Parts: sequence; structure tokens; C-alpha cells
Amino acid sequence: MVIAVAVMWSGHWFYASWQVRSSTDAWFEARQTAGWTARHDGLSVSGFPNRVDRTFTNLTLREPGSGITWQTPRFDVYALSYRPRHVIAAWPEPQTLTTDQGTWTIDGEGLAASLVSDTEGLLRADAQAEILNLSRDDGRALALADVAAAFHRVPVDVTCYRLALTAGSLATDRTPALPAAGAASAVQLDMEISFDSPFMASALDVPHPQPREIVIRLAELHWGKTVLRLTGTLVVDADGVPEGTLTVQARDWRALIAAARDAGTLPQPLADTIEDGLAMLAALKGNPETIDVPLSLSGGLVKLGPVPIGRAPNLSLP
Repeated sequence: MVIAVAVMWSGHWFYASWQVRSSTDAWFEARQTAGWTARHDGLSVSGFPNRVDRTFTNLTLREPGSGITWQTPRFDVYALSYRPRHVIAAWPEPQTLTTDQGTWTIDGEGLAASLVSDTEGLLRADAQAEILNLSRDDGRALALADVAAAFHRVPVDVTCYRLALTAGSLATDRTPALPAAGAASAVQLDMEISFDSPFMASALDVPHPQPREIVIRLAELHWGKTVLRLTGTLVVDADGVPEGTLTVQARDWRALIAAARDAGTLPQPLADTIEDGLAMLAALKGNPETIDVPLSLSGGLVKLGPVPIGRAPNLSLP
């Protein structure tokens, strides 16, 4: 009986590995037929007897519409042979992501993700990294530590997902211009996003789900004595333009304006205008170092209190 079970289980594994290889090859062929650049230099399947693992070497994917290109010298995908809808992905080597804004190199330690799906689409996705480094070809850089992200479907609605993100510390190429350089920092994000359709396994074959409502329960940045907090709700139209009002709370806000001015994110005249307007609002609240003002998005424009600060970002997914 033991020998018979071992033979049957071995047959099951070889059949499952053959299915995985065949479906992977078919997926790449379908991408190429759709106009993608989708290639790799090698695919190995291993993990006998309980897992079906895939290892890609020199993997390149380029989406024809947006031109977004992802490249990595190695990409690992792990799955239990009896739980094919639960996969774990790992990136043991640096990878690059190219957009119309430039090329980002993504590197780190302990970078991995887990995806679980069911018949209705993506159920949950989780990612983590002990250290995550992002650097762009123009010199811009961002480093984060103790990163954890979760994207979970809300049980009552297959088109609604809760997004949570935490990072224990962060630094940028502009760190010296920010307050309390080298001080402890942290990021926390908790929001709920409703899309116009669920995320399916075939999401690359059909128009991507687009956000229609974003409820920000908490978006918070701590950097030294500076604390920036956002809450509120945005409604996104069919063109990706958001409308709504967010509440902005900031402590030691002048340091943020100074950092944005020094980094070139805010032009000098606009930074001065914003600082003068916020100083007046803070004085009305009774504490000149703390602000609590609405950030309104309407008609494609953004206003911080009564001060226009630019155009609203387009939130359409590529």
C-alpha cells in the first residue's frame, strides 16, 4: 500500500508540474499574441514531492499600452501541489521597473509576496520586505525598512479591497533637507478601495479594474517631530479624476514646506504662498505650529484650504 500510494503521489506531482509548465507556456504565448514583450531565458519546475515551484531566469514583461517594463534576472514562484490557488513569489535579485517617468531599480532583503485567489478572483495579497530600496536613474532614491503590505477583498463585496501598509522607517535622497534627519520615522496607511470590477486571474487579458471610490481611514507619516495625517473620501470618475475632500492634519508643518521647497518639489513662489496661507489658518486655530485644514479636489484642481496647489492626479490604473 505504501508503494502504491508513493507511486500515485509521484504521478500526481508529475502531472501537476506538467500542467504548471504547460499553463505557463500558454500564458507567455497569449501575452505575445496580445502584443506584449514576454520572454525568459529559462523556466525550471521543481519542489517534488509536495510543492510545484517555478524559477524564471532573465524574465522580461512589457505591456504594450503603457510601455511599462519589468525585468528581473531571477523570479521564484512557490505553490503547494494540492493548493494551486495559493502562491508565494520571491525576488532574490535586483529588478527594474521602467515607466514614462524613468527606470527604477528595486532591491532589498526578504522581499516576498503571497497571493490567494478563488473562483471570484483575487482574495488577498500580502507582501513584506525587511529592507526595500528603490532608486531611479535620475538619482532619486527611497529606502524603507520593516515593510508590510496587505490587499484583502472585503467579504461582502468582490469589487472592494482593503489596503494596508506599514513601514517602520524610511529615508530618501532628500533626507538632509527634511526635519530631524536620521530621526525615527514611520508610515502607516489604511484605506478601502472600491473598483468597477473584481481582480481576476485573467486581469491582463481584459481592461484592468479601475478605482471608483477611495475611503482613507488613515494615512500617516511620522518624521522626527513632524506628523502628517490624512483622512477622507474620494470619488473617482471614468477618466480617473478624483473629487472629494480630505482632512489634513500636520504638526511642525513649516518643516514640511521647507523640505519641499529645498527639494524643488514646490517652486519658491508657490511654497511662500502656501506657507503664508497655512500660517493664517493655523493662527485662526490657535496653534501656529499645527494645522487642520481641508484638502479639496474638484474640477481637476487641488486646494489646500483656500490655496490652489496644483492639478489633481489621475488615478487610472495602467
